[in-house]
Amino acid sequence: MKMRNGFVSNSSSSSFIVAFPKKPQTTDEVLKIMFNNKEFQVTAYGKAVLTTKSVANNVFDAIICKAVARGTLSNIASLIRAKYFSIIHGYSEPDKYCGTNRSLLEKLQQLYNDEKAETEQINKKISVVWKTQFKEPVAPYASKDFGNSTEAIKAYEKYNEKRETFMKENKDYVALTKEKLKIYHEYSKKADIVATKLAKIDAKKFLQDNKGKFIFIVSYSDNTNEIESIMEHGNIFGNVPHIVISQH
Repeated sequence: MKMRNGFVSNSSSSSFIVAFPKKPQTTDEVLKIMFNNKEFQVTAYGKAVLTTKSVANNVFDAIICKAVARGTLSNIASLIRAKYFSIIHGYSEPDKYCGTNRSLLEKLQQLYNDEKAETEQINKKISVVWKTQFKEPVAPYASKDFGNSTEAIKAYEKYNEKRETFMKENKDYVALTKEKLKIYHEYSKKADIVATKLAKIDAKKFLQDNKGKFIFIVSYSDNTNEIESIMEHGNIFGNVPHIVISQH
């Protein structure tokens, strides 16, 4: 389904949809909004420490340098969609601004379940094709980097070539993979329609609850530097209305 975003990585990035009472004109105003003028240290995961003054200055710089995006209905809805993947896989729960329409969320969950069930059936058929039609003895992975012999490397390369040829030329395998791809696209289209409706409802809820406020979107990545890591993971917007969208 189209909401399946991201990849496995040791680094992460997060987008924050934030509502300030008004657009700040100075760092001091940001410090008051975010931390009630209190100065203390902020840290995350044992990274270097930032003061709340530094955090406020970083956020203010992003605002005046236009490194933030406007918190429009379209922008917010687009980001919120990324959270549905986590919910339908059981990694997180619906919250105040994500999955607020339970009937649409359940429909999205059912689409995922149906796609998964049909895909599993295709995978079983593919497994039978492999077992009954691909006769090449398995050669374990071998590489110079792992100190394997030349013979072992050649055996693996030969096996891999035959495996790739089978995947391209075996009629049964090709037909099943095409069928699986067709199923994926069909459910993606349906899920896209549902997720778009749900995301707009969720985004409207956030905008309505923060009507008249200065709403912006800012992103931080812990793969950039230690300062960004603290900005991402230090709960810096904990005192103001916000939504966190985590991306790996």
